[in-house]
Formats: sequence, structure tokens, C-alpha cells
Amino acid sequence: MIRRLPSVGAIAQGLRTLYRAQRFYGMRGAMSLARTLLPSGGPRHERAIDLGTGKLLLRPGTTDAANLREVFFEGSYDLNKFKHSARAHAFYRRLLAAGKRPFILDCGAYIGLSTRYLAEVFPQADIVAVEPSLPNYRLLEKNVAGRSRIRALHAAVGRAGTTVKIDNPAHPKFVGFTVSACPPSDPEALQSLSVSDLLPNDGERVPFIVKLDVQGAERDVFASHDWLARVPIVLIELHDWRYPWQGRSANFLSAVAQHPVEVLLNGQNLAVFNRDILGAELDAPAAP
Repeated sequence: MIRRLPSVGAIAQGLRTLYRAQRFYGMRGAMSLARTLLPSGGPRHERAIDLGTGKLLLRPGTTDAANLREVFFEGSYDLNKFKHSARAHAFYRRLLAAGKRPFILDCGAYIGLSTRYLAEVFPQADIVAVEPSLPNYRLLEKNVAGRSRIRALHAAVGRAGTTVKIDNPAHPKFVGFTVSACPPSDPEALQSLSVSDLLPNDGERVPFIVKLDVQGAERDVFASHDWLARVPIVLIELHDWRYPWQGRSANFLSAVAQHPVEVLLNGQNLAVFNRDILGAELDAPAAP
């Protein structure tokens, strides 16, 4: 069988990724990443990369390496890119000083790279990582194993009290999975949970960050948005580009217009900061 050689663009992208890995995580991190980028020559076996904070498992030939680049090297969820980060870090410290546990909800956690990144930045936060794709969820479980503050959940995020199934389970890159409603009797049915279902109400854990990468389900996620009043920071990717003229972001735009928020762009993500929760009295220097 003749194997297709990588394009010049793909090679250039790989070299840029390796440069960023060396810059942020040293030669050890770059060499570890390089091994995951090499062709496997056979079935997709998981390969481990170590950026100095514990191993992460990736699948060669999928979008795992691209997701790693976006999260760890390009800073898709790096709050310190914004002046607003000072209040975010102050809020986090204030919760800990009061004996509370900051709570992070990672919706569309994929294989857990965003989860692990947020856990590194906010090591004392409790995190629930939700992923609907079973292959991705199984790798997510491995990538968060042994970390007591992180819980993985195999479910979809959208409207409460419904069941859905994945429309494109055979996606060759294991990314971009979409869901649609189905009866509970369907053998592939998944529970659909709302953000309100997933946010804690125990008085000990306090909502801090909700991260959403739900592949167009924003319309369902924001059909009800009372929870926005409880969440200081939302990190979200919108998907109107994937579903032209369907208004997938309309409920999100309507929701944020009803809350005292500021919205900033970070690559393909938006960072939404709640002014009422992150009050001026919380101003403090951003964490290094």
C-alpha cells in the first residue's frame, strides 16, 4: 500500500508545534511530543507525552496533537492573556481562603487535555469533565486517572431530561462529534444534562469556570441560562461556521446580553467574564 506523505503545510505546522513545545516545556517536552507526531505504521496506538506535569496519552493520526497545541502551546484557555485575569485569580484565592472549593465544569472535554490544563493552572479546584464520545471518554478517563479532584462523566451537555446519540460515531479523527435527540430505548442513547444539572449546590463547591466546546449544541445549552448568574467565567467556542444559517449561537448571544458580562476573543474561543461576581474589590495582581 502506498502511503501518502505529509504536505509541506503539515510539516511546517509540526515544526512550529515542536518549537512551541521546546519553548514552553524544554527539550524533554519537545522530544516527547515529537514521538507522538511520528507515523505509527499500523493501528492507532496511544502514545504518551510528558510535559513535566505527568503523562498525557495521545493517538497519532488524529486531531489529538492539534488539540494539545491549541491548549498547551497557543493558550486557548489562558486567562492571563487578558487584564481581566487579575480578578479571576483573586476570586479563586478568595474562595480558598474562605475554605471553599472552586468548581470547574469542562463540557466537551474530548480526551482531557483542557481538563488537565485547567487543573494545572487551578490545582485546588474540583473539576467535572463531560464527554459524549465513548472512544474519547475512555482516553479522557486514562488522562485524568489518579487525580482525585477530577471526575470524568460519559454524557452529553444540552437540554436536561432528554436522551441523545452521536450522529457521526465513525468520525476518522475522533473530533467534531455531534448529537441529536433519540428515545431512551435506543442502544446508543446518552443522558443529556444541562449546565444547571452539573453545577454544585452543596455550599462547599462554588462555580468558577464553565468551559464549553459542544459542537453546535450551544443552542440547547443556552435555551435556559439562569446558571449564568452563578458563573464568574465562561470559556466557549461557537459553531455557526459549521452550521451556516441555523442560528446555533443565537441563544448564547441572547443570554449574555441579559447578564453583566464582558466578552473577549481568544483565538477560536470567547472568554466571558461576569462583572457582578468578579467585583472591583477583588482586584489583585495576576498570578504568574
